[in-house]
Amino acid sequence: MRVIMPYFVRSDGIVLNREYKPLGVGNDGNDVDYEDYPESFITLESAIKTAELLPKRGNISEVFFYNDENPPWASARSFKEYLKLINQWLNFLHK
Repeated sequence: MRVIMPYFVRSDGIVLNREYKPLGVGNDGNDVDYEDYPESFITLESAIKTAELLPKRGNISEVFFYNDENPPWASARSFKEYLKLINQWLNFLHK
């Protein structure tokens, strides 16, 4: 599940999973060249919009959908909160 769920958006617009890989790519121990996954990038305009919506944790250039304290698979409540944020994000991007 962790590999198909958006975890964060970097300032360059790439959407990554909890393994810090493009969505759908698991952690097989190999490095990934993000440029090989152009479909994983959103526009920079969308990345800026995302930064306005999502909470910032740590580095200001990264915005997160969840953190280690509230992963969506931890509880039904965390999953509902995650889905709510994902829906807000998608609606926000399409305005």
